[in-house]
Amino acid sequence: MLLKKIFLIISLLFLTACGGGEGNTNDTESESSEPTDETEEVEMEEKEANWEEGSSDIDLTEDDYDEIDWNKVHLTKAQFKDFLNEMRDNPMEVDEEDELDVKIEVLDLDFNGEDIEFTVTSVEEDNFAEEFAQTMYIYMLDGFSRQFYLNSDYSDGNQHPTITFYGEEGTLITENDDFIEMEKE
Repeated sequence: MLLKKIFLIISLLFLTACGGGEGNTNDTESESSEPTDETEEVEMEEKEANWEEGSSDIDLTEDDYDEIDWNKVHLTKAQFKDFLNEMRDNPMEVDEEDELDVKIEVLDLDFNGEDIEFTVTSVEEDNFAEEFAQTMYIYMLDGFSRQFYLNSDYSDGNQHPTITFYGEEGTLITENDDFIEMEKE
């Protein structure tokens, strides 16, 4: 039951992230009323920065993410950075019986074009619900960040980034240069 609720929350996080990309515009306007080449470039970058446009074929309400046709997804560098910013700005909240039990969020993000470093909310190690929520959040965030990176101008389609997750105290949680695989028992 808890697993279903966490999966539902993760799905809602993505839905929230998909709906919130409209407000990402810069306040750079030219003082003159005539459009200039510089103004046109800024407008093009703003239009280009919406990551949802490069991933319009993805339906995040689908239960089976294996059915996504990733060949139809391509993000520019600006769109990929916008995607990362959306993930940073949308925490995962697990609310059990109208009481906020767990809130996991990206506190810091560092991306240099090849490596992505996330600093996420630390959890109590003896609290199973918090640890599980953090693990699922990291699993989901790593997977989508990696897949969008592979389908962006940063990658040739084979070159994976190194994705590192730290707790807020600076402790290493995980570091991977390929998709995270769940342990099979």
